[in-house]
Amino acid sequence: MQEKDRLETAWDRDWKEIGSALGPLFAEARQLADRLRPFLARPACAKLDEIADGLRQAASKITVVGQVKAGKSSLVNALIRRPGLSPVSVNPWTAVVSSLHFGRCSDDGAEAIFRFFDEADWRALIGSERLESLSERLGLPVEADELATEMQAIRDRAERRLGRLFGFLLGQEHRFAKVTPDVIARYVCVGERGHQPGRFDGPTSGRFADITKSADLYFETAPFAMPATVVDTPGINDPLRVRDEQTRAALDGADVHIVVLTAQQALSTTDLSMLRLLQSLHKDRLVVFINRIDLLADVAGDARRVTEHVRRRLRQEFPDSDIEVVAGSAAWAELALTSGPAALADGLPATMTSYARELGMSIDGASTVGEVSALCSGLPALCRAIDRLLQRGPTMARLQQGAIALQALSAEIERAAANHERVLDESIDAVRAEGSAVKERRAEIDRHLEALDCLPEMFEAMAADLRTELDTIGELASRRQQVDLLGVVRTSGEEECRRLRKAIGKRRNPTVWPCDTLAVRRKLEQCFLKNFQAVARDLRSLERSALENLWRWVRHQLPDERMDLEARSIGIIDPSPSIGALGQNIAIEIGDQWTAWWRLWSTTDQRLQRLEELFVDEFEPVVDALVASAEVELNSEIDRISERFSLKLQGLTEALGQRRRHLSTLRRDLADAIDEETARALIGEYEREQQDNRKLLDTCSAISSALRKLAEGCARSPAHHQSEALKAAS
Repeated sequence: MQEKDRLETAWDRDWKEIGSALGPLFAEARQLADRLRPFLARPACAKLDEIADGLRQAASKITVVGQVKAGKSSLVNALIRRPGLSPVSVNPWTAVVSSLHFGRCSDDGAEAIFRFFDEADWRALIGSERLESLSERLGLPVEADELATEMQAIRDRAERRLGRLFGFLLGQEHRFAKVTPDVIARYVCVGERGHQPGRFDGPTSGRFADITKSADLYFETAPFAMPATVVDTPGINDPLRVRDEQTRAALDGADVHIVVLTAQQALSTTDLSMLRLLQSLHKDRLVVFINRIDLLADVAGDARRVTEHVRRRLRQEFPDSDIEVVAGSAAWAELALTSGPAALADGLPATMTSYARELGMSIDGASTVGEVSALCSGLPALCRAIDRLLQRGPTMARLQQGAIALQALSAEIERAAANHERVLDESIDAVRAEGSAVKERRAEIDRHLEALDCLPEMFEAMAADLRTELDTIGELASRRQQVDLLGVVRTSGEEECRRLRKAIGKRRNPTVWPCDTLAVRRKLEQCFLKNFQAVARDLRSLERSALENLWRWVRHQLPDERMDLEARSIGIIDPSPSIGALGQNIAIEIGDQWTAWWRLWSTTDQRLQRLEELFVDEFEPVVDALVASAEVELNSEIDRISERFSLKLQGLTEALGQRRRHLSTLRRDLADAIDEETARALIGEYEREQQDNRKLLDTCSAISSALRKLAEGCARSPAHHQSEALKAAS
């Protein structure tokens, strides 16, 4: 491919839309759900509505996290193709978690909604039990806790700025018909450091930022192929550490985490906050963007060295993960967006020209500022990475779960139609029979009707037994998680004490002891996910076994019944429950209080004993939060399995009920004296019913096949399986 063609491909494909592989799959699933509706009974339609609503409301979630002044907001502006939307000047920085929604509207059509803290929020932030217990566990006064001091300072500043409005605004919200940079600046940026109370002269004043709890902004779908939410977070190393807590709370359930580093200080050895944050995220959903390479002295050489440094550090901290790293510049991305593809390449910044050549590009008169800037900015590569991660994140799991649920509905209709086809064949044969054959057929029908009468009660018992077994697995899994995770904590605490004793023996200064919590967080994550995946396999195995037992039992009870039965429709479970608790701050990491804590104990043994106790006490809430996270996911999956099994029983009950009604009618017809004319009329009626049933069977078979291919193949090759599924359904 020639250089010009490569530039155009990058501009037209990678720079235009995000989630292009995922969006059409959701559209297809919704289309198939609509085609399925006319064939469902009312109870099944309620389930279909629930599934369809989930597919319509599904939105991918992309979070942007990183250091203060790493250029996160500039990157978000470029990523959503709206340069200049969020203020990015030197003094203000994002202080509020901002959710940018694409392809969805607010309840009243407002484009910007800002919600304020209420008194309960302030009490929770300033005087929380967590802060008190943290200081108590350290053995230090509550007043020494910096987080409480910071929050009180924020409130004091807000009261000075807002005056009498402060009390009135708490718990309220402000809505705007249009999103503008000035509006955003007033609500989400902390403002000038030297701001004077009562004066709000410009868009960077940050008048309401101190009391703003959340910001929700709404836009058209572009540049996303499906509904999406981009979450812009405060800096993880914000001087006000309360921002750490707000950032971590916004990260759960994301498909992609974009970690923004600045090229001037990219994942330094002292950046404990950033490493702790990464510990709380699923590594298979991470992409690291090294921003501001345009400010490097030697862009071509330094960008390569910085990128390799970050990759090496990530391999060191997360040896089992392969995290993609992209180097670029949000400033160059903005240049690409504002210049457009029509601008000439004359006057390209020298740093960009140098970097373009480092990437192997040939700069000639045919190139444009927009094209070259786009590739040098790293945004096309970042968008490709986002697309890849979207195809294996929670949104894709929800799509597959929805497709499986739809396929189960369709399969029940298809199976009932196939069974009815065989019933009609048997009925025609029975009417055509003569003499003793008719009498024998009536006796056979009597035996079938007797067997069918006992099935509903047995089905109800089987559903109850399955739910009991599922709940037992869930309870045992929670207990095992608790025991295993606490075992990791205790073992790590013992290892930490051995390290400290060894350091004391070498006469190192213990008052600046660097307690290694990253290692225990890594071990907790490995143990947690291993246990979770094991119980997920157990749940799938139990569902498969229950279905197989059901079919065997039906065949045993109705040995002469020719029914199409299958033990399929095993669902998937998102293999990655929330591990956000691993990012929690704990007391033994507060370095400026460690010295004071150390002086409370006189002997080495006392200090080691207290350290081990404190280690376990501090990590117990983390363990509890992880166990609770797993319980949420497992309970949801247990509910889905129960629903799927109940749906199987419901479909089977309906099919057998229809079978019973038809046999009763057939027995009545056979009990009468059937002359030749009556027999012909009955056969004609059955044949017309067969024609209608075959149309239903063909239609549902196509829909069921399309849904099955969608559920089984969308994660492997979305574009291929989409086209195959649409072809099968058409």
